[in-house]
Amino acid sequence: MKKLAVIFIFLSFIYSGCKSSDPNLDDADILDTDLIKTDESIGDNEIKDEIKDEEVADETQDIAVNDEVDDMSEDTEVDEDSALDDETVDGTVDEDTDPETDEDISDDDAMPEEEMVLIPAGTFMMGCNATLDSNCLPEESPYHEVTLSAYKIDVYEVTSQQYQKCVDAGACNNDDENKPQFDSNSKYMGCNMGDEERKNRPMNCVSWYGADAYCKWLGKRLPTEAEWEKAARGGCDLYTDCSAESFVYPWGNEAASCDYAIMKEASSGGEGCGTGRAWDVGSLEAGKSPYGIYDMAGNAWEYTNDWYDENYYSTAPNLDPLGPETGELKVLRGSSYYFNKFLRASCRFRYNTESKSYDSGFRCVKDVE
Repeated sequence: MKKLAVIFIFLSFIYSGCKSSDPNLDDADILDTDLIKTDESIGDNEIKDEIKDEEVADETQDIAVNDEVDDMSEDTEVDEDSALDDETVDGTVDEDTDPETDEDISDDDAMPEEEMVLIPAGTFMMGCNATLDSNCLPEESPYHEVTLSAYKIDVYEVTSQQYQKCVDAGACNNDDENKPQFDSNSKYMGCNMGDEERKNRPMNCVSWYGADAYCKWLGKRLPTEAEWEKAARGGCDLYTDCSAESFVYPWGNEAASCDYAIMKEASSGGEGCGTGRAWDVGSLEAGKSPYGIYDMAGNAWEYTNDWYDENYYSTAPNLDPLGPETGELKVLRGSSYYFNKFLRASCRFRYNTESKSYDSGFRCVKDVE
């Protein structure tokens, strides 16, 4: 058995089991506890991972996150020519405004500037589309029609540079030890915040509490699970036959690959399409959703506001569902650079509110008056 590279410790994480709809991906890559974590109980420079061995079912091993990873080249080549086809329908994009004054925010202001896209009111199909997807799971059923009010959603995942402004303003903090919000690069080298070269990468090492605090600071909120999924796959007004045609992935029905998502792909060198990390937000044009939203599959997992309930779809209202009233775990969506699974738009994952990982991030939404 291989010598363990770092201390192996289980943290609070529960696996939901979503799979890719790409039959060419290796099912052995499903990991029971595979998000890279940080933890207060280890030294400042010690990093620990939890993984289930992909080769032998009863053997476990750790992945060392060390200086070799930190010294990895940051110059990731991205195909600038890749783009969505002519059928892609973008929503109306605007730049973020100050929630108090409704005025445009300049680069010199304390509040970060973020682009948002309008998701018009209307219906969409939520859950797994068995007509096109052979990997439907019980928690993604029943496939059902949902009607949402209009809202705006961030075009990009929140970056570490944007989050730093919330920290500087004091709105994002770790004052409540029972509700930790974030860690930075000064504590764990895998965290993006505090590293100038990673300022445009997703804010990671952030808990659900930290994501919630940031969105509220800007007069926004975390998306509901339904809002996230509609933004990822598009509303019924974009399809001729909505029930039959609703996309498996944000970009369509083509198999997941590094052409569309920052993900784990063996032919590209592994995690992060060969870089071992998330990329700058908005790096892959071809992976945009029908509304022109980037990175809704891969790069970083994204928190939603909903509590997780595997049977929620059976009882959920069809108009503006808000998720269960209570719960123990929050819904994560979209997968990350670390996986070649979970990238389907209907895939539901679950995670606790206080944990932080190298590959979890978020984006915000805003109500339309």
